[in-house]
Amino acid sequence: MDGTTRLFLLGVVRIEHEGEELVLAGAQPRLVLVRAALRRGDAVAADELAEVLWPSGPARHWEGALRGVVAKARLFLGRLGPGV
Repeated sequence: MDGTTRLFLLGVVRIEHEGEELVLAGAQPRLVLVRAALRRGDAVAADELAEVLWPSGPARHWEGALRGVVAKARLFLGRLGPGV
């Protein structure tokens, strides 16, 4: 294993980590991951993510829905292990 991690944002959103390919399922978690990756470590405001996920206006209970979407993206990244 070479310890290399690569994030692919075009086409299928996926991560290659130490020779393993992980694909993130779901359009909304992919949007969250892509927006965060484009920020290169800077925080992304919740209202900005809501605008990306629901461009015609946020869902009625968007804060809870957003927490669920972000949790899916975090679980995906957690599969890479600590420190990645």
